[in-house]
Amino acid sequence: MPNRWAEAPTPWRADAKSVTSSVQLHVAHDALACGLIDLDKPQMDEFLFCQGFTPASAQKWVAVGFQRDALLRTSQQHGSGTGLLQDTGLEGAKLAPDSFAAAELLPIGVADRRMWWLCAARASSPFTVGEREALRLLLHQWRAEMARPQEPGLMLAVVGADNRLIFADPFLLARLQEAGISVAAFLGQIEDVREQRWPDTKVGESHDMALELGGEVVWVVVRRQRACDIEAADRWLLEIRPMEEGELPGIGVLSDDRVAQALALVHDQYHTSPTLNDLSNAVHVSPFHFHRLFSRQVGISPKQYLLMKQLQVGRWRLRRGLEPIGEIALATGFANHAHFTSTFRRALGMSPSEYQQNFMRGLEPSGAYGAGPGGRKRKKTRRKKKA
Repeated sequence: MPNRWAEAPTPWRADAKSVTSSVQLHVAHDALACGLIDLDKPQMDEFLFCQGFTPASAQKWVAVGFQRDALLRTSQQHGSGTGLLQDTGLEGAKLAPDSFAAAELLPIGVADRRMWWLCAARASSPFTVGEREALRLLLHQWRAEMARPQEPGLMLAVVGADNRLIFADPFLLARLQEAGISVAAFLGQIEDVREQRWPDTKVGESHDMALELGGEVVWVVVRRQRACDIEAADRWLLEIRPMEEGELPGIGVLSDDRVAQALALVHDQYHTSPTLNDLSNAVHVSPFHFHRLFSRQVGISPKQYLLMKQLQVGRWRLRRGLEPIGEIALATGFANHAHFTSTFRRALGMSPSEYQQNFMRGLEPSGAYGAGPGGRKRKKTRRKKKA
C-alpha cells in the first residue's frame, strides 16, 4: 500500500497548490498558510505558501497583526491553538471572520526565534483533535525533509529577497564553518553570480552554477519562488550539492559580461547542445573572437565546457538512479543511448551503467560522496603489514 504521507508534496518539492491539495486529503480546509517565520518580526518572504488568505491581510498580519494573533500566542505556549479566524488577524478570500482556525508551531533550532508556522481555516466546523494532530505531523514531515534531505549530500537553504538567510539545513552550516566561510559571504557570492548571468530571473525559474567552496566545487541551483501572489513575498530556494573531482570548474563573477551570459546560456540550454555560432550570436560577438574570449576566461573552450556540463548533469542523474540511461541521454543533449555511452566512456573510462553500479557500491571514481552528509571525501587507511 502506498504511503500517502511519504509521497505527499512538500513546500520544498512542489508548488503551493499541490501542497494544499495534498493537505486536503488529511484535513479539509478553505485556507492554508505555512512559513518559516521570525517570531519577533516576520516578513512576507518567510511565507512558504499562502492559499485562501488574501494577500492584503497577509501583509497586514506581517506588519502588525501577528502581535495580536491570539492563536499564535497560544501556539507559542502550547505548540498549537484553535479558535476563530478573527482571532488570527488574517482574512480569508471566501471566509467570514467567525470561521474556524487552527495554528501549529514547531521550532527550527534549539535557540532560534524562527519557527515553522502553519495556519489553517475553514467555514464548516471546528478542527478536531485528530485533524490538529494531522496538521502537526505534516509540519514535522516538512521540517524533517528540509533539515535532512533524502538525496545524499544535498544541502538546502531559503534566502530572502534582501539576501538574508531564512533557513539553512545544519549540514550546510557545518560545511561553511568547516570551510571558514561566513553565510553572508557565501550567499553574496551566489547573488553576485546570479545578478551577472541571470539579472531578470522570473518567478518559477531555476538556474544553476558551479562555485568553489573551501577548495572544492559545489553545484548550486537557485529557484525564485513567490507566496501570496505579491512581489514582497519573493524568495530564493537554494540546492547545494557536492560534485566529484573534475565534474565542472568553479567559476564566479567574470570580467566580461558577454562570457558570463554565454555561460548562463550553456547552463540553461545544455540539453539542446548549443553550437559555437549559437553562443557567439547570442552575445553579438564573432565566433572566432568569442572562442578566444571564452577560452581565456573560463580556461577551456566553449565546446569542452558544454560537454562537461552535459556529463555533469548526466552523472548526477545516474547517481540518483531514478531514470533509464536512455532517458538520461536524451535529457542531457545526446542523440541517443549509444552516443551518450561512447562519450561517457571516453571521458570517464567506463560506461554509464558501470559508473552507476560503482556509485551504488560506493566505488565512485573520486570518492566525493563517500562520507555521507555533506559529501566529504573519506580518508583511506592502510593496514600495517605484520612483521
